[in-house]
Amino acid sequence: MDSRKPSKAEQAVALLTAVLTLAAVAWQMTPEHDRRLMVARMVLGLQRLAGRLAAGQGREGMASELRGQRGEAAQFYRAALKLSQARDALGRALERMHP
Repeated sequence: MDSRKPSKAEQAVALLTAVLTLAAVAWQMTPEHDRRLMVARMVLGLQRLAGRLAAGQGREGMASELRGQRGEAAQFYRAALKLSQARDALGRALERMHP
């Protein structure tokens, strides 16, 4: 038997493995309709988060534009566009989840 103490990284990996195993077992024991509800709630939360982040990036873009920083504004606008596209894709996924 090895008497050396496990490193912090080894301990972290062992803990992560145990948590993921427990989560997988709990997921398998959860009824299908509850799993679908949990996934739908997670997607809805992500959709709302993406929308809030997109709005924030858009506001930052407008503020940068008003300060005369067009290059920075363009970066914010691109981020807002990508986030709003993610929001819309999450919305479509959510619609497909409901019969």
